[in-house]
Amino acid sequence: QDAAIRAVAIVAGPEDANAIDGLASCLEGRYLQIRRNATTTLVSLALPGDEHAMAAVALRMEHSSDTVRQAAIEAITHLAGKVVAGTSVRGGDAEAIREAEVRLTHADENVRRCAVQALLLVAPHSRRDATRAAAKQVGHGDAGIRKTA
Repeated sequence: QDAAIRAVAIVAGPEDANAIDGLASCLEGRYLQIRRNATTTLVSLALPGDEHAMAAVALRMEHSSDTVRQAAIEAITHLAGKVVAGTSVRGGDAEAIREAEVRLTHADENVRRCAVQALLLVAPHSRRDATRAAAKQVGHGDAGIRKTA
């Protein structure tokens, strides 16, 4: 897998959806170095605010493995931190918050906790939006979701 990741880094262009999907699936890899290399390559291919890349990575927050969920959080924070060229504007905060917010009501408590963790990592840069996303769930009918929020 590592050789394949290096090859993708060489031949894929920015916003290559197939490459991004393949790299996101590598976040489910068994070895830490594979997950890290996949994250680095994926982030290098994604443009700031790349909704497809963020969605592909965020889907892994729903994985049954805590290791995969943590890899997804790491990738999300790197994607969120991509700066729009010629500015100091972070391009992916809104997408990161949107993807985490969707998972705040997930049936699996581990997924909800993962979403909160992602919000906390993005919050220092987009505090108002991250806080608003979590606050929406405080009045939720499900006690587990309220507790997570």
